[in-house]
Amino acid sequence: MNFKKFSSLYSKADKSLLFLCLVFVFSLPLLTPRIYSSDEIEYYVYLRSLYKDGDLDFRNDYQTFASKAPEEYRKSGFYHTFLELETATGLRNNFAPVGCSVLWLPWFVAADIYVNAVNFLGGDIRTDGFSAPYIQMIAYGSMTYGFLALIFIYLTLKRFFKPPVPLISTLTVWMATPAVYYMYVQAPMSHACSMFIVSLFIWYWSKTLGSFKISRWVVLGLLIGTAGIVREQDIFFGILLPAELAGQLYYSIHTKKRFPLKKAILGTSAAIGACILVFIPQLIAYKVLYGHYGPSPLVARKMMWTSPYSWEVLFNYGHGLFFWTPVIFFAAGGLIFFTVKNRFIGLSLIAAFLMQVYVSGAVGSWHASGSFGLRRFVSCSMVFAFGLAFLFSFLWEKRQKLTAVLIAGIFCLWNLQLIVQFATGMMDRSRLDIIRSARIAVIVLPEKIVHIGRKFFTERDDLYKIKDNKNETEKRNK
Repeated sequence: MNFKKFSSLYSKADKSLLFLCLVFVFSLPLLTPRIYSSDEIEYYVYLRSLYKDGDLDFRNDYQTFASKAPEEYRKSGFYHTFLELETATGLRNNFAPVGCSVLWLPWFVAADIYVNAVNFLGGDIRTDGFSAPYIQMIAYGSMTYGFLALIFIYLTLKRFFKPPVPLISTLTVWMATPAVYYMYVQAPMSHACSMFIVSLFIWYWSKTLGSFKISRWVVLGLLIGTAGIVREQDIFFGILLPAELAGQLYYSIHTKKRFPLKKAILGTSAAIGACILVFIPQLIAYKVLYGHYGPSPLVARKMMWTSPYSWEVLFNYGHGLFFWTPVIFFAAGGLIFFTVKNRFIGLSLIAAFLMQVYVSGAVGSWHASGSFGLRRFVSCSMVFAFGLAFLFSFLWEKRQKLTAVLIAGIFCLWNLQLIVQFATGMMDRSRLDIIRSARIAVIVLPEKIVHIGRKFFTERDDLYKIKDNKNETEKRNK
């Protein structure tokens, strides 16, 4: 390719998109490819056990992981819950859904091909699915899915806001929320995959809004079904579909135009059918593990459908979403103002967010104690991005560009330093104390940041030792 042609292609390229890709490439060394928590193990063993053993008997999988640190896993309750307890069918519990394993399959296969190729050439790597290449590929897979989610967020915002607002908003959602933690520190959790499939769903939904083509509704059904088997609560994002029909009906009544009832019924039926089709593997897993087409009774009993903790989910000082991740408070406000400008999209996204608040408030372990932030809301990253984009757009139009950048930077720095505190055990990992964390950020962290940075790149395993094992049981909240 000659220079002129390359220069022409570069001038036509989306510079903001290229910048996001550049940031992602340079961030690759920050990934910590490991599996250690109970949730991560549960998500992974579906894939390893089916691919390598051809069954859903996870006893040997759990024993392998637990053997790496027997005392730690005993103290955490892992042994009792996953090795001592039996299901109704005589197998071992797995409270995780199967979706992550579906998304990780190409990465696992790539690792398997690599390991076998190395061994063929004289290497000696275990091919049982527990060796480092498999774990590393799964982690890189999750991180990549998280980045693809950010790309879909950026592309969606581009349709509603002028540059550079989509870029700033995407970077802020990336670095100022728990998304960055679950992309790099605990990648084998479900949240990066969850953010990807939900962002893809909202991108496609908003891009094709108003169309009654059957193919569109099939795709939407497939996507929301996949979201449901990645994390069960994400299926509630499906509220965007009835919200769209309600909006179409309102428009028809308001303009006195005929509502396409037949097309709406066919489209809805196609979406529901596609969703059920995707959900079949999950139903089969339920049946094999528990003898019925539903989750474990240990999970079902945690649900209180009156959602008594919805207020706490948002406003609890030690665990609430708006305190753990203050940028989301402003994002929520921005989303309300965005709704004034774009009523239908805004109200639909607010409804999707409130559904997540509702279902999170219905779980007994709503606080997600022991986890970094309210991780269940990572899937809402697209929703938060809209709210932030509106606020940044307002500041940009008022010629307050520096203010917008400073606000984004402050929230990003707060979140990133909080991750350092959390990962190194400098803060109470079971609950947030903002005053104490702010004091550590100002007084303690500056003195230790060079040492922590050096240790991160040279002795990362020691830096990320399992701390506060008493919280491991509490972290098993789906």
